Amino acid sequence: GNDKIRGEDGNDSLSGDAGRDYIHGGDGSDAINGGADADKLVGGRGTDVIQGGAGDDHIWGGNWSGDNASDTFVFAAGSGKDIIHDFETDQDQIDLTSYGLDYDSLQNVMTDHGWAVELRVGSVSLWLSGYR
Repeated sequence: GNDKIRGEDGNDSLSGDAGRDYIHGGDGSDAINGGADADKLVGGRGTDVIQGGAGDDHIWGGNWSGDNASDTFVFAAGSGKDIIHDFETDQDQIDLTSYGLDYDSLQNVMTDHGWAVELRVGSVSLWLSGYR
């Protein structure tokens, strides 16, 4: 169903499964998986690994804005159209290993739209908004 899940202090593993979920990791280094459908996923403070899953997700590594921690955003086939709202270029990472892309081939799938950068691989698109 449509779940609201919130982790507390410490390292949490949170998964939403099917439904339009809101998941907030809280403080600590968390593993968050949105599962199927369109989710809102917030890492909170700490070094988080966030996987949107299927569906068009909105993802924040920190508490709605950059948290000065290194977050990893994981994307694979079937991820849908996802938006990362607070990508910090000097700290965060995007894991696209399931696509087998190297840095040079990644340059060929990026488009700068001014307000955001889009990475499109097949039918999957990832948008980076508010990156710094």
